[in-house]
Formats: sequence, structure tokens, C-alpha cells
Amino acid sequence: MNTETHRLLDSNEPLCHASTALSDLIEASPYPTHLADAQTGQYICCNSEFSDYIGIPIKDICGLTVETCFNQRQWEEKAKTDLFHWWRETEPENLRRFDEEVQKTHQRIQKQRLSIRSTGLILFKETAKTPVLSRDRKTVIAILTQSRDITLHCNLFDLLDTYQRYYADQAAVQNMLITLDIDGYFDKLPTLEEMKVLLALRDGRSEDEASRHIRSRQERMSVDDWHEMLTRLRMMPLDAH
Repeated sequence: MNTETHRLLDSNEPLCHASTALSDLIEASPYPTHLADAQTGQYICCNSEFSDYIGIPIKDICGLTVETCFNQRQWEEKAKTDLFHWWRETEPENLRRFDEEVQKTHQRIQKQRLSIRSTGLILFKETAKTPVLSRDRKTVIAILTQSRDITLHCNLFDLLDTYQRYYADQAAVQNMLITLDIDGYFDKLPTLEEMKVLLALRDGRSEDEASRHIRSRQERMSVDDWHEMLTRLRMMPLDAH
């Protein structure tokens, strides 16, 4: 059991009856997970995966809200990007409505959503919010949130298009390579068109046909690196929709 998480829950009078179960659930979750007060939206506790996702140490998260997270030092550089501005303007309201649905229905609700990491990378995630009820089961006193990364299960051409909405073409390509974990294979960034050909290779296009469009790029790599990169691409999950 996570001792610190249990202590935070046990000291919260409305939650103390469920503190052990919640502590174990949050710690055991392989996905970013946090518990927030249903009225104030303040984070009560979280796991290390959630801490890594928002780029803020666990010890500093308790008491923050989604809005105050934006004011942390870790997000200052990202505040300069169009993507961050969009997220800062839309995310708090979207989450507020999501929480209101849970409070109104007293039911677990799951949605697929677009978000960003503290690194500036785009994240598609499947988020489930579960109400934690009072002893008399009449009031939602807290909301447990778990988010699963489904970015690589999405259509990768759509993901590239999304990057292009918020970044210049070369920055979009760079972020796409990082997302796919193949950025280390390139000593010079591919062009946008070359990036699209690489995605086509991942989707089963003939290597001989596609490589004509990126022959110079292929020749800059060793044969082993080229095939290792293609193997990585082709091991990506199939699009979920």
C-alpha cells in the first residue's frame, strides 16, 4: 500500500471509510490515476503515472486543480505554443462538464479525449471517471479518474494532421517521430511528405514503391537501421477506428 496516499485519504473525513480500498486501487493502476474532490476539483492524491504525465512531483499535486497545474513552472515553456493555449482554454471546462455528468448520474463514464503531455506531445486517451459516494450513497464526494493512452491505436495520418494544426510542419514531423519512438534514426528531419510516406509504409504500402519517394533518406541510414525502423513502425497497434 502507498503509505502517503493512504495517509492523505485517511485524513479526509468523508473518504476515510474507503481509504484503504482507494489507496490500493490508485497505487495498483497501471494508468495515470488521480482522486479529486467533487466540489472543489482539487486533487486529493494520485499515482506516479499521473505525476509523470503532468510533469509535477506527487508531493506538489495535492491541493492543485487542473487550472492551477497550468501555473506550475514545468508548464511555462509550453505556454508559448498554440497547442497549450488551446488546451488551457478548453480543458478545464471540458473536465468540469465531464465531472458534472458523473455527479448527476452517479455512474462511471468513459470517453475518448484529446489532450497533451507536459512535454508538448499530443495524447489521445480513454478516460474513465468513477464517482466515490458518501456513506449514505446520496452524494458524490470525490471522483476517481483513470486515463489510458490510446495514441498509437489512432489513425496516424490523423495524428499527424492534428500536430500540423498546432505546430509548424517541421516541428509537427519532429513530434510525430518522437511519438513513434523513431526519432533516433534520423540525423536530419524528414520532410512532411517523407513523413507521410513512412506512415504509408507502416500501413502496408510496398516498401519498393514507397522507398522511391524517400530514396535519399534511406541511403543516409545503414541497411540494419532502416529495417529496424520499419520493424518498429509495423509493430505499432492497428488503428482502433
